[in-house]
Amino acid sequence: MVERVHLTVDIVKALMPPVEGEKWIPDDVVCGFGIRLWSAKRGGHGAYAIRVRDQSGNIRRETFDFDKSLDVRSKRLAGEVEINFADCLDEAREWARERIKEIKGIPTRQDLEKRRHLAREARMLSMTFGEFVAVRIEKMRHRRRSQAYTDRIDKLFNKIIPVELQNTLMSSLTSHPIIDAIISSSDKPGTVRVFRSFMSGVLDDAASCSFALRSVYNEYREGFWGKWEERVSLHVTELDSYAERKYHDLFDRLMGEKRLWQQALCIRLYFELSVPLSRLMSASWRQVYEGDFYPYFPGENRNWYWCRVRIHPDSSIIIDEIRRRARDEFPDSPYLFPTRFGRRFQHIRTVDGMWRNALFDLGIGYYSLKKFAESYRGATARYGDPLNLSRGRDLRRSTREWFISAVANWGESTHEKT
Repeated sequence: MVERVHLTVDIVKALMPPVEGEKWIPDDVVCGFGIRLWSAKRGGHGAYAIRVRDQSGNIRRETFDFDKSLDVRSKRLAGEVEINFADCLDEAREWARERIKEIKGIPTRQDLEKRRHLAREARMLSMTFGEFVAVRIEKMRHRRRSQAYTDRIDKLFNKIIPVELQNTLMSSLTSHPIIDAIISSSDKPGTVRVFRSFMSGVLDDAASCSFALRSVYNEYREGFWGKWEERVSLHVTELDSYAERKYHDLFDRLMGEKRLWQQALCIRLYFELSVPLSRLMSASWRQVYEGDFYPYFPGENRNWYWCRVRIHPDSSIIIDEIRRRARDEFPDSPYLFPTRFGRRFQHIRTVDGMWRNALFDLGIGYYSLKKFAESYRGATARYGDPLNLSRGRDLRRSTREWFISAVANWGESTHEKT
């Protein structure tokens, strides 16, 4: 009979693989969970695993995937090179506890949460829109939110949202009537923005209760600003109809910058990655991990893992060029956009001067970088091809081709500002 051991991090770190064969060390906390050690030509290995019988009486053996552990991912993102599998003992034990229940047909924690979620979804879908908002406002009062704010939101809801829409069942709710009601409001822009933010939270809560309402939230979030900008006359129609040649010229100008290449390539990458510009300017190479860019480190943001942005092939080419230039000029710097100026920070802090220079050189009137990039990303989302902004016209060359050409000739088209 194998003696069970109360596995701890220290005990796991002290374990040694056998000289030959394999060894099973069961845990005394979770029955069926343990550590499997086995010999190998290079010293042997170990892994967390489970050994249990399923409902049919057959023995099931499964191994915990070390590389998919969130603990391991966070440590690698934090720069730790050597990671012992003992560090994810708690996560592996929790995995074993839930997996064993699943194999034996016992309701897992996920099953219980799913049942509660379905009951909560059914209650929510049977409510009217007005009742659901009233519940949220009441929760705000219980959470000690400002009395003035909750009263203001309550009055705005009854003023802006028509009674017919308030009486609509949540199961039949759509985003367009909500957007139209808010846009047509006669209130000041600041008041409308406050109410829009509140309604965004309401629909986000509804979407978290029912997957069917996720599309309503997404349509509201994506569809509101287009109509809002038309109302306040801030929509830059010139950017929406920009010819692809002007984008080619702008991106070639940025790639051709030699003296301020950090700022120029930061601007170029900002067009491709929808992340805060401040996070991009201070980004380090540890935040580029397994094809994703992580704007936040673990501990900086509760949702750091879900804020990651996928690096598509065109962005990857830009990052490779950044890596090449940074390695040549700043071989020891951990930042994507390092600088020798500044005592407190070792990375760039602004790109405004470079942006103004690029627009001036191309004879383009000033637009904010945020507005310019948002228009570019919007066209990308609408028409697919990043530079297919001529609404149906064929491109003379692909994004990859002109980018590689710009990189190859970046020294010849350098524009320096004194």
